[in-house]
Amino acid sequence: MKHVKRLASVLLAMVMVLAMGVTAFATAPEGDGGNTGKVIIKNAIPEKEYSIYKIFNQENYKADGQGSYTVEPGWEGFIEDSALNKIFVVDNGYVAIKEGVDADALAAEFAQNALAYAKANKIKPMAAKIAGAAAEGEKTTKVEFTDLAMGYYLVDSSTGALCSLDATTPDATVTEKNDEPTVDKEVQEASANIGDTVHYTVTIKAQAGAENYVLHDTMSTGLTFNNDVTVVHMRGDVEIAGLTVGKDYIVTPDSGEVKGDGSETFTVEFSNEYASNLEPGDTLVVTYTATINEEAEVVLTETNEAKLTYGDNNETTSDKTETKNFSIPVYKFGVEGGNNTGLAGAEFVLTKESYGSVDDAKDHAMSFENAGNNVYFYNSNLASITSQVTNIKTPVDGKFIIKGLAAGTYYLWETKAPDGYNQLKEAVTIVIANNGDITVDGKTFTPAQNLTAGGSEDSMVQVENKSGVNLPSTGGIGTTIFYIVGGVLVVGAAILLIAKKRAK
Repeated sequence: MKHVKRLASVLLAMVMVLAMGVTAFATAPEGDGGNTGKVIIKNAIPEKEYSIYKIFNQENYKADGQGSYTVEPGWEGFIEDSALNKIFVVDNGYVAIKEGVDADALAAEFAQNALAYAKANKIKPMAAKIAGAAAEGEKTTKVEFTDLAMGYYLVDSSTGALCSLDATTPDATVTEKNDEPTVDKEVQEASANIGDTVHYTVTIKAQAGAENYVLHDTMSTGLTFNNDVTVVHMRGDVEIAGLTVGKDYIVTPDSGEVKGDGSETFTVEFSNEYASNLEPGDTLVVTYTATINEEAEVVLTETNEAKLTYGDNNETTSDKTETKNFSIPVYKFGVEGGNNTGLAGAEFVLTKESYGSVDDAKDHAMSFENAGNNVYFYNSNLASITSQVTNIKTPVDGKFIIKGLAAGTYYLWETKAPDGYNQLKEAVTIVIANNGDITVDGKTFTPAQNLTAGGSEDSMVQVENKSGVNLPSTGGIGTTIFYIVGGVLVVGAAILLIAKKRAK
């Protein structure tokens, strides 16, 4: 009887313990002879699954929770494993508490190990229910397990979220005190040049009792993962030390660069042992980088999605970021007969800074890869440019396009004018906004992304050249005029002289 009373008191104390799965008594309603009981889960998350496992059978039920307990079939191995179960032993067929054990301190570990044992040994729950929709104006709902044989139960949710327990008579009530984990993803660079490194931060807001946390990251084809993941565990503004790669979390793949292809690029898997120590509101801050690669020449918006799977049923939550690179389409023209006409033979360089002269600009010109068809790609990683050019020459229609640029201000300098036209002495200032729109001389427009479809002159940076002036040349019409005027004067003088003689 002494062991029975001590066991009952410990079990009652354990109902206030916070654990991944929580232990709960199923107590009998008054007047039914002590045969069945009920477990109520309050504040249940709608559409999430809740499961209940029976660990001990209870005999000789009393309203204060005292009674005799035997091991439920299937759980014998767990109770006999001293490494998993540090609290209970079986004495003469009944459950007893080990001498000198602080059961309260080990309750959370007991619940976690019991849940892991159930899953590893494919022990099915006594019952499982999916929480229904919340009432109008409410965010949570209620789940009830009824007609339960008297005993000691383990309660779990598919989210892996923590439940706390409040035992009452005649019902046992489990109160879900946590919400689902969340993922927030940020990118430091809203736009970037091809070849630039972009920096990502994923913040996982954890919930107590976390289990099966796996971060999945997916990069589009224009991104190359640099395999440089770091994880920091924060509790408020305080960093919790001791997070170790390879033990507390595993990154796969764990070495080498990985080029995105639109499918899963890498994962960060957190151990359940570490996750079980997370408290509500703790955050796991995951940082890593990627490089804008040459595939961004085709896709101008690079996406990166972070998805967290968690809990028993691989519940998911996700967030996505975008990094863009932009284009500058240029139309070089002159005016002939009142119409704009594309000019061939003009030459340009592009700079990121303003300079005092064209010669200075040439010394700081950006390098491009000539992709043919009057398309030029900028790449901040010069080593990856196979055919570097700094001088861009206009074709017959006067149109070319530069791709792979981050938002910012650029300066387009004319280094050579077409034959018969005046060279521009000042740079054309081009401002690319974060949405890709271009502003030149106070005019803002959405640029064409290619030179064929949709590449009208109104969606390009228009650069006009004025034609030169042809001055009179020696032996030309200029001296002829002098000869004619001189001849007329001589003839006039002769006529005047003859007229005077006749008059006399």
